[in-house]
Amino acid sequence: EETPRERADKEEMDIHIPSYPLPQEIQQMDQSEKACRYCGVSYLILHEFQRLQERLQEVERELERARGSVERERAVREELRQAFDHLEEMKAAVLQQEETTRALDLQLCVVRHEMESVRTDKERVCTELENEHARRLHLRWRCEQQQQVLGEALALLKSSRGEMMSIKSRFTHFQENWEDSKALIQQSCISADAEFKRQQQKADGVEAELNRLQGEVPNLTTCLDAAQEQILQLDSQVQTQKLLQNENQEAWSLIQGLREEMKTLNEDLQNNMHEREHVKELLETKSAEKEELQELWSQQARDQKATMERLSRDLREKEESWLSCQQRCESLKEQLLAWQQKEEEVTRRLEQAEAELKDLRVARSTLQQERKELRRIHVGELERLEESFRTRLEAAEEHNSKMEACLEQKQAEQVKQLKQLEMELRREAVIELDIQRQKNQELLQKYQTENQQLQKKIPAIIHSATQELHEEIAVLQERMEKQGEARESASQREQQVLQVQREGEAQLQSALQDLQQAQKQLQQFREEKTALEKEKYLLEETVRRECEEREELTSALTLAGEQLLDLKHLSMKPRDTQTHTRPSRSTLAHPDPPTSKHTPILLHHHPRNPSTPPSQGTRRKSLGEWHSGSVSRSLASWHETSRPVSTLPKINKDRIHLVNDSCKNITTLLSRRDKL
Repeated sequence: EETPRERADKEEMDIHIPSYPLPQEIQQMDQSEKACRYCGVSYLILHEFQRLQERLQEVERELERARGSVERERAVREELRQAFDHLEEMKAAVLQQEETTRALDLQLCVVRHEMESVRTDKERVCTELENEHARRLHLRWRCEQQQQVLGEALALLKSSRGEMMSIKSRFTHFQENWEDSKALIQQSCISADAEFKRQQQKADGVEAELNRLQGEVPNLTTCLDAAQEQILQLDSQVQTQKLLQNENQEAWSLIQGLREEMKTLNEDLQNNMHEREHVKELLETKSAEKEELQELWSQQARDQKATMERLSRDLREKEESWLSCQQRCESLKEQLLAWQQKEEEVTRRLEQAEAELKDLRVARSTLQQERKELRRIHVGELERLEESFRTRLEAAEEHNSKMEACLEQKQAEQVKQLKQLEMELRREAVIELDIQRQKNQELLQKYQTENQQLQKKIPAIIHSATQELHEEIAVLQERMEKQGEARESASQREQQVLQVQREGEAQLQSALQDLQQAQKQLQQFREEKTALEKEKYLLEETVRRECEEREELTSALTLAGEQLLDLKHLSMKPRDTQTHTRPSRSTLAHPDPPTSKHTPILLHHHPRNPSTPPSQGTRRKSLGEWHSGSVSRSLASWHETSRPVSTLPKINKDRIHLVNDSCKNITTLLSRRDKL
């Protein structure tokens, strides 16, 4: 999210319509009338240059402030670093104390763990002994219960055997009765053959009664099957010893039910006997109906034969089931023997367990003695360790209290020192800002004077540099805005001093780099200015030197002309050759006096530049050579000797190049002056 400052800066950077627009007359003027002919800068943007200069001054002031703040921040950072070092030392001391306390705590924990392990071992041994005792008691109680159950099972089996024998005898008696009844029925049938006619009227009732009796016979068979199933259940109950009693009770109840059923059957038989008598009476009365019922009787006889055969088969099956019951009883006897053997084994194991219990009691007594000794030893060690730990804890607590008091005092002192440092830093910052403002004003005045001079001397350079300055000023404005934001954030985040200092350092470094770049550019402008001044000075010196050389050449030419005139005068007087040769030789031997008269003039022409003596010496040398050459030529021509003719001295190529360069520089300067 943008801050209101950033929004205001963006609004300033946007293009706005001028609040005070120019009049129409000025706007309708020609561009040539509103702008300079040489540099092309409009006269109407002078206030913009002034604003840019003011902005540049403000930026430089802020840069100076930033420089001072960097130094202050460094001092504050050093103080903070010292405070942090002191705090780290205190923390290290506190950590050492904590480590010592932790080591003591660990020792105490180790001792406690050892005591707890001894206690757990003791408890475990006690629990094992108790469990063993409880197991022994449980085994004894279980053996007693098993003995009781086995005794009850034997009694029940004996009683069930007697009951089965009684049931068998009753069944045989019932079978005998049934055979007797069968014989009686046959006799009655034979007698009924005689009296069949009388029984034809009551044949339907007799048939119904017979059907009822036939229905009761399968009921009896079902009861026998139920008894057989109950016997099987008794067998399963014998196998499952825990449910024998309940099943035997159920079997007893079933046997009672069977007895009741047998009673009911006996009653039914008695009723049948009465009915048989009644049937005899009916047969006697219905003998007349025998012939009609003879066919029916044959069918009934067949049915009776089938029922008798079925009943005989059922009896055989019951006999077989009885044999299987006997076999199961034998298997139960075998199981009882196995249970007796197991009981003997259990008794042996109980005896072994009792022997082991005796051994365990002996071991328990030894363990109790060892435990007492270990407890006594551990109690002594614990008391000693507790005393040492108490002393150490007291010393550590005293040391901690002292350290805490020292830390509180030092923290309070550091807070006071920090507050004092903040106040002092603020005061120093205000003072330094005032000083920096004054310095910046002085520097800006200097820059203004230099800029005015540059504008007067080099307007074309200013025109080319204005665009770069615009860009740099825009960049500086952005960076100054960033610095302003950084300062605002620093004022808001006084607690986060280190982070703000780092950001400020980075921003200050960038600002310093920008300032260095600006200074470099100004230095380049100054160097260019000095280079131009040097070129101008060199051109002036070259022109002056050329003038001096021309004067020297003219003087040398005049001297040569005078010497030629002298030679001509001498040639006009051939008679006085000898007299003239001597002075000529004397002149040849001493040719310098006339030149020596001119040399001081040459020396007086160069008082300005002390760096030109070598060029003057070379010039003098060339002039001397030229003068000596001219004199020797004149003498050679006069005397017509065989010496080689000496040529005139040649001008150096370097001098020619210098002259050409000077001419070019002069032309460039003249063209610049024309443009200005």
